[in-house]
Amino acid sequence: MIFSTDFFRDEVRCGFYVPTAIKQVWAAELMVLGEIDRICRKYDIKYYAEWGTLLGAVRHGGFVPWDDDMDIGMLRKDYIRFREVAEKELPKEYVIHDYASKDDHWMFLSRVVSRNQICYEEEHLNKYHNFPYMAAIDIFVSDYLYRDEEKEKERCDEILYILAVADLIVQKGIDDNLKEILKKLEIKYHTRLSGSGSARDLGVRLYRLAEQQMARVPEYEADSIGQIFPWILKGRKGVAKEYYAKTVRLPFENTTIPVPADYCTITGKRYRNFLTIRKVWGGHGYPAFEGQRNALQAIADFKLPEYTFSPEMLANKQPVDKGFKEIVKEYIGVLDGLMNGLKENAAENTWGESLDILPECQQLAVDLGTLIEDIKGENNQNVREIVACVEAYCEAVYETYRLLTDMDNALDHQKIGDSVVASQNAYDVMRRAIDERLLQKKVILFITTGSKQWNGFKNLCQSCMDDENNEVYGVLVPVVFKDCAGNADFSNIEQPEDNEFFPREIEVRGWKDIDVSLLQPDIIYIQDPYDNVNPCLTIPPQFYSSNLRNYTASLIYVPAFYVNEFGEEDTNDVYNMKHYVTAPAVMYADYILLQSENTKKMYMEKLVEFAGEEAREVWDGKLKVAKLYDEITELPAKTKEKNKDLNNKKTIVYCIGLNELAQKGMIAVDTIREKLEIFEENRTRHNLMVGLYPPDLDTWKNADGGVTQQITKLLEKYTKQEWCEICDINYANMKDIAEESDAYYGSPSPLVLMFTAVGKPVMIAR
Repeated sequence: MIFSTDFFRDEVRCGFYVPTAIKQVWAAELMVLGEIDRICRKYDIKYYAEWGTLLGAVRHGGFVPWDDDMDIGMLRKDYIRFREVAEKELPKEYVIHDYASKDDHWMFLSRVVSRNQICYEEEHLNKYHNFPYMAAIDIFVSDYLYRDEEKEKERCDEILYILAVADLIVQKGIDDNLKEILKKLEIKYHTRLSGSGSARDLGVRLYRLAEQQMARVPEYEADSIGQIFPWILKGRKGVAKEYYAKTVRLPFENTTIPVPADYCTITGKRYRNFLTIRKVWGGHGYPAFEGQRNALQAIADFKLPEYTFSPEMLANKQPVDKGFKEIVKEYIGVLDGLMNGLKENAAENTWGESLDILPECQQLAVDLGTLIEDIKGENNQNVREIVACVEAYCEAVYETYRLLTDMDNALDHQKIGDSVVASQNAYDVMRRAIDERLLQKKVILFITTGSKQWNGFKNLCQSCMDDENNEVYGVLVPVVFKDCAGNADFSNIEQPEDNEFFPREIEVRGWKDIDVSLLQPDIIYIQDPYDNVNPCLTIPPQFYSSNLRNYTASLIYVPAFYVNEFGEEDTNDVYNMKHYVTAPAVMYADYILLQSENTKKMYMEKLVEFAGEEAREVWDGKLKVAKLYDEITELPAKTKEKNKDLNNKKTIVYCIGLNELAQKGMIAVDTIREKLEIFEENRTRHNLMVGLYPPDLDTWKNADGGVTQQITKLLEKYTKQEWCEICDINYANMKDIAEESDAYYGSPSPLVLMFTAVGKPVMIAR
């Protein structure tokens, strides 16, 4: 499975910060899912997303942001078939954990695991994007349930009894009383339980017996299915078996995953009001790999690699070489001396030394102009003004030199003197231009890693540009993958061309062209928190905060994204701060700008925990609150522009979900037609963007080709009209769709969250 570099980058989803470390987990699990999917396709085995993965597929188009595991489900017959072929089909390093093969796994779910232990071997790390931990997919098994509730209760009681006996034997061993119980179970179920083996072996036989009872109801005797352990045993009801008769594939991150065809109904049964965001957690700790790490550290005789605090991080900056402005001042100092010498020669009408001074003046001016262009960019307006003055000065100097070297005429001292005055005047103009347009300007540099990240800089950049005493620069630096040894090759990385997000008013420099150590801006704003400690990504080392801090009076770190406010009770949010707060940029920055007082408080506690209580005063001086991000109630610029172009008519997105086919069949066509007719009646007040979700038409055809054909014909009729158009609802452009339109109507899809994020109305069709 192929993952882009962007997949692993930090991002915020639904206001929740997802760092690279969690993206590594997702990628590793998607690779395991890919193997399961390959086997299931090959042997026509049906599986489907379950629990949090089902919720993620339907609501998010991928992982629930605060989830880091994957759950799938199978009916018993499909699970049995999968287990029959999995061992020979899975990669050799994969294992399957269940109650029979894994100690302390007394559950009736199987876990397909990428490896049986943590692995730091180079081949493994390169394959799994530097992720050394075990990645797993949980398989939940559903069985058919009795129609008669009393019979189902009797079965559940039997199973609970068998499990109680098994657990007692595993925990305490077997005694005479338990031996009698085993004999009765053998007689009742016509099986053999006793014999050689450990207490655990006997426990496994009893669990297998319990599983046999779970599977004993044939399909034709059942109307519903359910996961007997633990839910049916706890008294929950099953769901109608027809919901699982057919599956469709929904987008999931960079792949697709099967879900029950009526996925909205099933998700609603699993999670009431499933479109409402609730950051709750259960089932295991977050992230799951942290438990593996802790277990390894407990037995390791060395400290596992981890970014740790050192007092040197907060030490004073190291002295550096002269910066650009100091070098310019040195040039001016030398030119001042030469021009004074030239004036003295003119006063005395002694021109011999001037023949040496004038070429030197011209060469120094040319070198100075070239230096300014190289460092600040030849397209910079201030640079163009300065260079024009430099050129005028050089012409004046050359004219004086020409008069002095005109061998055909006697020296005209008055004319030469006037020329020297002209040279001095040109020099004064050049000197004033350099002073006003360069030396007195405050140089501010914004270093960003992409258009999404730039959002955190927009307000700051605008305020900097509003001050005419500032000269503002922007640099887009590349983000690349590094190998397991931490090495990254930038030699073939071209200058990124996607820099249209920069304001036109600022000077954009190429990352290979700009020399920050020489430019030495007064302020540098940075966004990447990692330097070299991101687990799999990096930027060019010259842009590490540990280097930049030495080349500016103020290095300021600004988080790239707005994060929903959270507190100490939000344990997943707090955990992820480990990755983006206790990181180099925060350590080395002179100031850290944050979105709120609450965020400052959370940063403070995390940093004091990291660096010690004695550093609290330091952090109190560094952490500052500033208005960084636009409020969601503000109308996005794209919406304003679109509404202006369309005479202020509102744009509504109408999403038609594949689940409608499972719910209504051919009736869905009539329902869609009725809704489109209503939109048509109101076309003078709004425009319509119609989208299918999922967007892959082949998925629709596989679900019900006849109904899909009718729907596409219907859409063709309406989208030929000026007020109605088709939109492609895929993850790459969902944010743009939400920004460019005014309201959402239709079936649930991940686009709902995008509209909610920008504060726009959402109405779910029934």
